[in-house]
Amino acid sequence: MAILTIIILLFILGIAYWQTRSVLHPAVITSALWSIMIILYHVVDFGLYALTDKIYYAILCWSVPLCIVSILPQYIKTKVPVFVTREGNEKIVNTLRPIVIISVIIALLALIYRGLLYNPSNVFNGIRQASVEALAGEESLVTFPFIIRFALTLSQFFLLPFTLYLIFIKKEKSKYVYILLSLLVVYVLFRSSKSIIAQFSLAFFCIAWHKKIINKRNVLLFVLIFIGLMFLLQLLRRADESGDFDIIRFISIYLMASFPAMDGMMQFPAHSMIESFNGEYTFRAFLKIIQLFDPSLLGNSDEFNLKNWSSVPLPTNVYTILYPFYEDFGYAGLGIFGAIYGLIGGILHKHMQADYTVSTLMYSSIFFVFVFQFFNDFGMMYFWTHISFLLCILLITFPQKKQNL
Repeated sequence: MAILTIIILLFILGIAYWQTRSVLHPAVITSALWSIMIILYHVVDFGLYALTDKIYYAILCWSVPLCIVSILPQYIKTKVPVFVTREGNEKIVNTLRPIVIISVIIALLALIYRGLLYNPSNVFNGIRQASVEALAGEESLVTFPFIIRFALTLSQFFLLPFTLYLIFIKKEKSKYVYILLSLLVVYVLFRSSKSIIAQFSLAFFCIAWHKKIINKRNVLLFVLIFIGLMFLLQLLRRADESGDFDIIRFISIYLMASFPAMDGMMQFPAHSMIESFNGEYTFRAFLKIIQLFDPSLLGNSDEFNLKNWSSVPLPTNVYTILYPFYEDFGYAGLGIFGAIYGLIGGILHKHMQADYTVSTLMYSSIFFVFVFQFFNDFGMMYFWTHISFLLCILLITFPQKKQNL
């Protein structure tokens, strides 16, 4: 089944690239990603369990609808919404520039303070620990005043799309841009999260490739820098300073362990993690809204799988992008939500190809969702973050008032 899956995915890859001529297209990314990962899993010995046919069925149920549906917008002519065609509003951008810079500085100081509070000997580990406990719903050791919470929120949702706009759309080269870019690098490290590094790095790569600022010769350099940042963060936030850093173990866990973990979950349906209702993983972002109609639905107490660990035989708590949709709705869920992801990605990519500012910024901001399918679901998990990115982009491109002559 592995060979058949690879053949199907490579066939789709050829068709997708022939039709789109874009390495950034969701169909190209998806088919190339899964085929390469499956080949690597069987060629390289990562010390992980063998896979069964179920995982391959799941990959195809997800990938095929996603790829097909994502290509369809190329051939369907529809009227482009007015808000998509808008350019930047200079008055709003000039107002936001100092606000964002000051907010990031405040956010950095707050992150450092909170990190030292949780772990005085390792601020990066402390920041990570605080984030994990917050996701688990545990009470924080510190409650910041409103102005600091506002700065933390603004930095989290505005920094990425705003910086992308200044550098790649407005092409600004002022001292403020260099300050903001420097703060962004420091902020990404002090968030102490690999997913944040992935999101920011791949967003810059996506828009830079689209704007033809980087080419094939620069890709290797980008990959090396990206991997270097991942390793650096892992070393910085290690709680145990005495143990040696096992690079092979690190690569196996973060690159491949999600495959046997997902396969194992599919092998034992009796051990389903559903606690309240089918859909509690997929629609966890909407739980508060759902509870307005049925307060008895409590949702999952471990919605981010912080305690749901598997031994494959290496320990992992990530199960690829397939997990929430399969856990909630089985193979049908994979097909339906694969098609939804494909439709959203396909439309945004089509508008990005037309160089519309809104779609270019939005697709770049969510690009990592497609690249890291093999690791986890960063689409529905970060749903409100993506909505916040969109609101920021719409604010930046808010129509300017026409002056009366």
